Amino acid sequence: MDNNKKQIVIISQSHVCRNPRAYKEAIALSEAGYAISVITTIYSDDLLKEDKELLKGTNIHYQFAADLRNKSFKNFRLRLRRFWSMKLTKKFNLQLPSALGYNLQEYCRVLNTLNADLYFVHQELPLYLGCWLVKKGKKVIFDLEDWYSEDLLPEARRERPLKLLRRLERFALKNGTHVQTTSHVLASELAEAYDAEEPSVIYNTFNTGEINTTTYKDRKNLKVTSLYWFSQTLGPGRGIESIIEAIKTVNYPLELHLRGNCAPNYHDVLFQLIGDQALHKLYIHPLVPNDKLGKTIREHDIGLSLEYYQPRSRDLTITNKIFHYLVNRVPVIATPTMGHKEVAALVRDGVFLTKDFTSTALSDTLNRLLAHPLEIEQAAKSLTAASAKISWGTERTKLLNTVAGII
Repeated sequence: MDNNKKQIVIISQSHVCRNPRAYKEAIALSEAGYAISVITTIYSDDLLKEDKELLKGTNIHYQFAADLRNKSFKNFRLRLRRFWSMKLTKKFNLQLPSALGYNLQEYCRVLNTLNADLYFVHQELPLYLGCWLVKKGKKVIFDLEDWYSEDLLPEARRERPLKLLRRLERFALKNGTHVQTTSHVLASELAEAYDAEEPSVIYNTFNTGEINTTTYKDRKNLKVTSLYWFSQTLGPGRGIESIIEAIKTVNYPLELHLRGNCAPNYHDVLFQLIGDQALHKLYIHPLVPNDKLGKTIREHDIGLSLEYYQPRSRDLTITNKIFHYLVNRVPVIATPTMGHKEVAALVRDGVFLTKDFTSTALSDTLNRLLAHPLEIEQAAKSLTAASAKISWGTERTKLLNTVAGII
């Protein structure tokens, strides 16, 4: 890193192409003249290729504390250690930081060689590292992307050191140089739970999509309303089955487009679920790089953002998905989580909240909107102005002002 610049280290535990929040921070801070280093864990050659493409042309230093791409004896030991840490947590309620991620010792070794002016920490294992750095007298910004101790479904939670996570969250909120999170409702709940100052908010949003003539690659019939849902993985437990059950009771023709990595057997399950009826069509598409996602979103009429109120973190946070739709001026049907209600208040006409979390509520919302197509068109037009208000440019300024105030 350039010793003449203020040095910032961003600590994560996933590929930058899979952690857009950390990536956007790194780019914004690098463009503002800081020397940026990202320390993380990687596990895929394909994702590393995406990482390199995203970071091409920048001066960001990309370093791996854990590289799990091969089946070496070292990586076998790393995986085994985390596996047994999670099992011991489940069986004996041990609060082991090694259950939070891979190669804690290497993270510590690398960080001990640095003397940065500021550290950002993302995700669970970096949360532990951030608290360790604060105790060493370092300046640390804790970026709480989720409420970690209140995240995941019950079976997965049994393998997480929840008491440790709560201690870390409390320490971060009370001792961190600065704490930021993803929504005002989550910030308020964190402050109340730990009797701490309320974190600032940086929304998980993106740059406003380009206004140009859309080219259609996904859609087959432009006269039929097109619904869009995307994620890294298409699999059970993501609410996809509820979407299909809902559209089967919609009275107007629809195209449902799903995008993500889909196992062949689950692909068959989804097509069996929609059946042979002629009114609605289902299409499944592979993942695209992050810089191509906006173009695919703009092909469609309505985006679907269907989160649930359990676990608690899902109710309170605001995910990337809904902002991806809105900055690309695609109206959204969203379940009534506290986070979605916050976004709906920001953009007003661009978000249609369902009555509850059931497939019947989604079906009712679709039937109402499709009976009044002008409402969808007006919502899309309203997002032309609203999208600028919620774009990454606004959040970037907040981020840079925070950092400037610290260093």
